[in-house]
Amino acid sequence: MARCIATEARRRNLPVMGFWPYIAISLGLWKNNPCQGTKTACAAPFQTYETRRLLAILNVTAEKDLRPLVPEGHRPRLTLPSYEVSPDVSALSVLGALAHEYGHILWWNTFVEPGASQVSNTAGFCNGSFYPSGVWQGTSVDIPKDRGVRFGKIRLQRKNSDVPQLERFLGSGDYSRAFEVLHQIYSDGRWASALAAFSPDEDFVETFELFVLMNAGMRQAAITTYGRARHSDNVVRDATVSSPLQTKLQCFASATQPR
Repeated sequence: MARCIATEARRRNLPVMGFWPYIAISLGLWKNNPCQGTKTACAAPFQTYETRRLLAILNVTAEKDLRPLVPEGHRPRLTLPSYEVSPDVSALSVLGALAHEYGHILWWNTFVEPGASQVSNTAGFCNGSFYPSGVWQGTSVDIPKDRGVRFGKIRLQRKNSDVPQLERFLGSGDYSRAFEVLHQIYSDGRWASALAAFSPDEDFVETFELFVLMNAGMRQAAITTYGRARHSDNVVRDATVSSPLQTKLQCFASATQPR
Protein backbone atom coordinates (compact mmCIF):
# COMPACT_ATOMS: atom_id res chain seq x y z
CA MET A 1 0.00 0.00 0.00
CA ALA A 2 1.14 3.51 -0.68
CA ARG A 3 2.64 5.49 2.18
CA CYS A 4 0.66 8.66 2.82
CA ILE A 5 2.43 12.00 2.98
CA ALA A 6 1.33 12.78 6.52
CA THR A 7 2.73 9.48 7.78
CA GLU A 8 6.04 10.31 6.10
CA ALA A 9 6.02 13.69 7.84
CA ARG A 10 5.48 11.95 11.19
CA ARG A 11 8.34 9.55 10.46
CA ARG A 12 10.68 12.53 10.05
CA ASN A 13 9.28 14.32 13.13
CA LEU A 14 7.92 17.14 10.96
CA PRO A 15 4.88 19.09 12.19
CA VAL A 16 1.62 18.22 10.48
CA MET A 17 -0.62 20.83 12.04
CA GLY A 18 -2.11 22.84 9.22
CA PHE A 19 -0.84 20.20 6.81
CA TRP A 20 -3.40 19.07 4.25
CA PRO A 21 -3.64 15.27 4.40
CA TYR A 22 -2.89 14.45 0.78
CA ILE A 23 -3.07 10.72 0.23
CA ALA A 24 -0.97 8.96 -2.38
CA ILE A 25 -2.32 5.70 -3.81
CA SER A 26 -0.05 3.52 -5.91
CA LEU A 27 -1.11 3.12 -9.53
CA GLY A 28 -0.07 -0.50 -9.08
CA LEU A 29 -3.39 -1.12 -7.31
CA TRP A 30 -5.19 -0.64 -10.61
CA LYS A 31 -2.95 -2.71 -12.91
CA ASN A 32 -4.32 -5.48 -15.13
CA ASN A 33 -7.93 -4.33 -14.97
CA PRO A 34 -10.07 -3.96 -18.12
CA CYS A 35 -10.84 -0.34 -18.95
CA GLN A 36 -13.37 1.35 -21.19
CA GLY A 37 -12.55 3.93 -23.81
CA THR A 38 -9.08 5.47 -23.73
CA LYS A 39 -8.42 4.88 -20.03
CA THR A 40 -5.21 3.01 -19.27
CA ALA A 41 -5.68 2.39 -15.53
CA CYS A 42 -8.97 1.50 -13.86
CA ALA A 43 -9.97 0.40 -10.40
CA ALA A 44 -10.84 -3.27 -10.08
CA PRO A 45 -14.31 -4.40 -9.01
CA PHE A 46 -14.42 -4.46 -5.22
CA GLN A 47 -14.55 -8.25 -4.98
CA THR A 48 -11.42 -8.57 -7.13
CA TYR A 49 -9.66 -5.82 -5.17
CA GLU A 50 -10.35 -7.37 -1.76
CA THR A 51 -9.38 -10.87 -2.92
CA ARG A 52 -6.10 -9.53 -4.33
CA ARG A 53 -5.42 -7.62 -1.13
CA LEU A 54 -5.97 -10.70 1.02
CA LEU A 55 -3.66 -12.71 -1.23
CA ALA A 56 -1.04 -9.94 -0.98
CA ILE A 57 -1.16 -10.20 2.83
CA LEU A 58 -0.70 -13.97 2.65
CA ASN A 59 2.15 -13.64 0.13
CA VAL A 60 3.99 -11.15 2.35
CA THR A 61 3.48 -13.36 5.39
CA ALA A 62 4.59 -16.51 3.55
CA GLU A 63 7.45 -14.64 1.82
CA LYS A 64 6.46 -16.34 -1.42
CA ASP A 65 3.80 -16.12 -4.14
CA LEU A 66 1.06 -18.58 -3.20
CA ARG A 67 -0.74 -18.50 -6.55
CA PRO A 68 1.26 -21.31 -8.18
CA LEU A 69 0.52 -23.75 -5.35
CA VAL A 70 1.12 -27.29 -6.55
CA PRO A 71 -0.41 -30.55 -5.30
CA GLU A 72 1.37 -32.02 -2.30
CA GLY A 73 1.64 -35.79 -2.67
CA HIS A 74 -1.75 -37.12 -3.72
CA ARG A 75 -3.72 -34.25 -2.23
CA PRO A 76 -5.72 -32.07 -4.62
CA ARG A 77 -4.57 -28.55 -5.45
CA LEU A 78 -5.37 -26.17 -2.63
CA THR A 79 -7.81 -23.38 -3.34
CA LEU A 80 -6.81 -19.88 -2.25
CA PRO A 81 -9.17 -17.78 -0.09
CA SER A 82 -11.55 -15.40 -1.84
CA TYR A 83 -14.07 -12.65 -1.10
CA GLU A 84 -17.70 -12.31 -2.06
CA VAL A 85 -18.88 -8.72 -1.63
CA SER A 86 -21.97 -6.68 -2.31
CA PRO A 87 -22.19 -4.34 -4.08
CA ASP A 88 -19.30 -5.39 -6.28
CA VAL A 89 -18.43 -1.97 -7.69
CA SER A 90 -15.05 -0.37 -8.39
CA ALA A 91 -16.04 2.81 -6.52
CA LEU A 92 -15.78 0.87 -3.25
CA SER A 93 -12.26 -0.25 -4.21
CA VAL A 94 -11.17 3.38 -4.52
CA LEU A 95 -13.01 4.36 -1.34
CA GLY A 96 -11.48 1.47 0.57
CA ALA A 97 -7.94 2.35 -0.52
CA LEU A 98 -8.44 6.00 0.42
CA ALA A 99 -10.06 5.14 3.77
CA HIS A 100 -7.21 2.81 4.63
CA GLU A 101 -4.51 5.41 4.00
CA TYR A 102 -6.50 8.15 5.73
CA GLY A 103 -6.89 5.76 8.66
CA HIS A 104 -3.12 5.81 9.15
CA ILE A 105 -3.20 9.61 9.31
CA LEU A 106 -6.07 9.41 11.79
CA TRP A 107 -4.16 6.93 13.98
CA TRP A 108 -1.18 9.29 14.31
CA ASN A 109 -3.34 12.37 14.82
CA THR A 110 -5.39 10.56 17.48
CA PHE A 111 -2.65 8.89 19.50
CA VAL A 112 0.68 10.64 18.87
CA GLU A 113 1.58 14.25 19.55
CA PRO A 114 3.87 15.82 16.89
CA GLY A 115 7.44 14.68 17.49
CA ALA A 116 6.47 12.45 20.42
CA SER A 117 8.20 9.12 20.98
CA GLN A 118 5.24 7.38 22.58
CA VAL A 119 1.48 7.15 22.19
CA SER A 120 -1.02 9.06 24.29
CA ASN A 121 -4.79 9.51 24.46
CA THR A 122 -5.55 5.79 24.34
CA ALA A 123 -7.86 6.39 27.29
CA GLY A 124 -9.42 9.49 25.75
CA PHE A 125 -10.40 7.96 22.41
CA CYS A 126 -13.76 6.20 22.69
CA ASN A 127 -13.48 6.24 26.50
CA GLY A 128 -10.58 3.83 26.25
CA SER A 129 -12.66 1.01 24.77
CA PHE A 130 -10.65 0.60 21.56
CA TYR A 131 -7.35 0.01 23.39
CA PRO A 132 -8.50 -0.83 26.94
CA SER A 133 -5.90 0.45 29.43
CA GLY A 134 -3.69 1.32 26.45
CA VAL A 135 -3.14 -2.37 25.76
CA TRP A 136 -3.53 -4.49 22.61
CA GLN A 137 -3.09 -8.27 22.70
CA GLY A 138 -1.71 -7.94 26.22
CA THR A 139 1.02 -5.44 25.28
CA SER A 140 1.08 -1.66 25.64
CA VAL A 141 0.36 0.11 22.36
CA ASP A 142 3.46 1.81 21.02
CA ILE A 143 4.84 3.66 18.02
CA PRO A 144 6.29 1.45 15.27
CA LYS A 145 10.04 1.22 15.58
CA ASP A 146 10.76 3.04 12.30
CA ARG A 147 7.72 5.34 12.69
CA GLY A 148 6.15 3.70 9.67
CA VAL A 149 3.92 0.68 9.08
CA ARG A 150 5.10 -1.66 6.35
CA PHE A 151 2.28 -3.59 4.69
CA GLY A 152 1.89 -6.91 6.47
CA LYS A 153 4.16 -5.98 9.38
CA ILE A 154 3.44 -8.22 12.40
CA ARG A 155 3.67 -6.40 15.76
CA LEU A 156 2.88 -6.97 19.44
CA GLN A 157 1.73 -10.58 19.16
CA ARG A 158 1.44 -13.23 21.81
CA LYS A 159 3.60 -16.22 20.96
CA ASN A 160 0.70 -18.59 20.29
CA SER A 161 -1.83 -16.11 18.89
CA ASP A 162 -3.34 -16.63 15.46
CA VAL A 163 -1.05 -14.42 13.37
CA PRO A 164 2.27 -16.03 14.43
CA GLN A 165 0.64 -19.42 13.76
CA LEU A 166 -0.48 -18.22 10.33
CA GLU A 167 3.07 -17.06 9.61
CA ARG A 168 4.55 -20.36 10.76
CA PHE A 169 2.20 -22.59 8.76
CA LEU A 170 2.51 -20.50 5.60
CA GLY A 171 6.28 -20.49 5.90
CA SER A 172 6.43 -24.28 6.32
CA GLY A 173 4.02 -24.92 3.44
CA ASP A 174 1.28 -26.36 5.66
CA TYR A 175 -1.44 -24.46 3.81
CA SER A 176 -4.40 -26.47 5.11
CA ARG A 177 -3.56 -25.53 8.69
CA ALA A 178 -2.68 -21.97 7.64
CA PHE A 179 -6.09 -21.46 6.08
CA GLU A 180 -7.78 -22.97 9.13
CA VAL A 181 -6.01 -20.28 11.19
CA LEU A 182 -7.17 -17.67 8.68
CA HIS A 183 -10.73 -18.88 9.25
CA GLN A 184 -10.17 -18.55 13.02
CA ILE A 185 -9.12 -14.92 12.53
CA TYR A 186 -12.21 -14.07 10.49
CA SER A 187 -14.62 -15.96 12.73
CA ASP A 188 -13.20 -14.56 15.96
CA GLY A 189 -15.53 -11.54 16.07
CA ARG A 190 -12.71 -9.09 16.85
CA TRP A 191 -11.19 -8.24 13.50
CA ALA A 192 -12.32 -6.18 10.51
CA SER A 193 -9.94 -8.21 8.32
CA ALA A 194 -6.96 -10.53 8.56
CA LEU A 195 -4.64 -7.52 8.34
CA ALA A 196 -6.37 -5.98 11.38
CA ALA A 197 -5.05 -8.85 13.51
CA PHE A 198 -1.44 -8.12 12.54
CA SER A 199 -0.85 -5.01 14.69
CA PRO A 200 -2.64 -2.37 16.79
CA ASP A 201 -2.12 0.19 14.02
CA GLU A 202 -3.79 -1.95 11.36
CA ASP A 203 -6.56 -2.95 13.77
CA PHE A 204 -7.50 0.74 14.07
CA VAL A 205 -7.02 1.47 10.35
CA GLU A 206 -8.90 -1.56 9.03
CA THR A 207 -11.78 -1.00 11.45
CA PHE A 208 -12.02 2.61 10.27
CA GLU A 209 -12.00 1.41 6.64
CA LEU A 210 -14.79 -1.08 7.36
CA PHE A 211 -16.78 1.69 9.08
CA VAL A 212 -16.45 3.91 5.99
CA LEU A 213 -17.38 1.11 3.57
CA MET A 214 -20.42 0.00 5.57
CA ASN A 215 -21.63 3.58 5.72
CA ALA A 216 -21.16 3.79 1.96
CA GLY A 217 -23.52 0.83 1.47
CA MET A 218 -21.38 -2.31 1.63
CA ARG A 219 -23.84 -5.03 2.62
CA GLN A 220 -21.73 -8.18 2.49
CA ALA A 221 -18.08 -9.16 2.80
CA ALA A 222 -17.92 -12.95 2.99
CA ILE A 223 -14.51 -14.62 3.03
CA THR A 224 -14.31 -18.22 1.87
CA THR A 225 -11.33 -20.26 3.05
CA TYR A 226 -10.40 -23.81 2.14
CA GLY A 227 -8.39 -25.48 4.87
CA ARG A 228 -9.30 -28.85 6.28
CA ALA A 229 -12.87 -27.85 5.44
CA ARG A 230 -14.62 -25.09 3.52
CA HIS A 231 -15.53 -22.06 5.64
CA SER A 232 -17.42 -18.85 4.91
CA ASP A 233 -17.16 -15.91 7.32
CA ASN A 234 -19.10 -12.68 6.83
CA VAL A 235 -17.41 -9.67 8.42
CA VAL A 236 -20.37 -7.34 7.81
CA ARG A 237 -22.77 -9.79 9.45
CA ASP A 238 -20.46 -10.22 12.44
CA ALA A 239 -20.14 -6.45 12.78
CA THR A 240 -23.90 -6.06 13.21
CA VAL A 241 -24.18 -8.42 16.18
CA SER A 242 -22.87 -7.96 19.68
CA SER A 243 -19.14 -8.48 19.28
CA PRO A 244 -15.83 -6.75 20.01
CA LEU A 245 -15.75 -5.65 16.36
CA GLN A 246 -19.13 -3.94 16.70
CA THR A 247 -17.85 -2.11 19.79
CA LYS A 248 -14.80 -0.87 17.90
CA LEU A 249 -16.91 0.27 14.94
CA GLN A 250 -19.12 2.26 17.29
CA CYS A 251 -16.01 4.20 18.36
CA PHE A 252 -15.85 5.72 14.89
CA ALA A 253 -19.58 6.29 14.78
CA SER A 254 -19.28 8.33 17.99
CA ALA A 255 -16.20 10.20 16.77
CA THR A 256 -17.91 11.30 13.55
CA GLN A 257 -21.16 12.53 15.10
CA PRO A 258 -21.72 16.28 14.57
CA ARG A 259 -21.25 18.37 17.71
